[in-house]
Amino acid sequence: MSYNFDMSSDFVDALVESPIGVGLLAVLEAKQRPDVLPWEVQMEVSDAQAMDRAAKWAATTASLGYFLSEAVRIAEWAIGLHVSGAPARSASAYRWADQRRPIAIALAARLKAALHEPLDLNNQEWWTSPQERLHQGEGPHDGGLLWTVQNPPALVHDAVTDVWEFIGNTSRWHIDIKSSPKIKEIHRPADWIELVELCPGKRRPSH
Repeated sequence: MSYNFDMSSDFVDALVESPIGVGLLAVLEAKQRPDVLPWEVQMEVSDAQAMDRAAKWAATTASLGYFLSEAVRIAEWAIGLHVSGAPARSASAYRWADQRRPIAIALAARLKAALHEPLDLNNQEWWTSPQERLHQGEGPHDGGLLWTVQNPPALVHDAVTDVWEFIGNTSRWHIDIKSSPKIKEIHRPADWIELVELCPGKRRPSH
C-alpha cells in the first residue's frame, strides 16, 4: 500500500473516478445528513448543504487513518465485487461524483503531506495470521496468507485485518531488503495495464 501521488489533483481524479473513491465521498456526505443512514452510498438525490459541511469537515478534521479505514470498509461491505447490490450502489455514487468533487479537493488539501510522502521501504511491514515465526526465505508454514503494507496508521488496523480475513492474533514483521528492488506503484487500473505490458511473460500474482 502506497500513499504517494504525483500531484494532489491526481488524488482528486482518482476519488471521483474509482468505485471506492465515489463510495467514500457518498458516505462522507451521508454522515452530514439526518435523512439517510451515516454509511449510506446509494441516494436518490444529493444534498448541497450536506456536501458543503462534508467538505469543511474533510478540510479541517479528516485524518489519513480515518480516510484509509473508511475506504477499506466501503470496499468490503458496500461496493466490493462480491457484495450484494454493489452495482446499484456504485451507479448511484458515480451519478453524484462530480457534485461531490469539493469533498475530494478538501481531502486532498488536508492529506497533502501524506499523499506526497515518498515510498519508504524501511517502513514496509509483512502481516500474517495466526502469529508464528517467519523463517528466512519462507512464508507461513500452515498455508496462511502473507500480506505486505506500508505501516498503516493504527486507526486502519482493524479494517485491514477484517478485509484480509485474519482470525486470531495478527503478526507484523519488518523484513530487511538487501538489494535495490524494482518498484512499480499501482494507483489506478491504467497502472495495472502498464505493468502487464512491461512484463508480459511474468506469472500472475496468486494474491
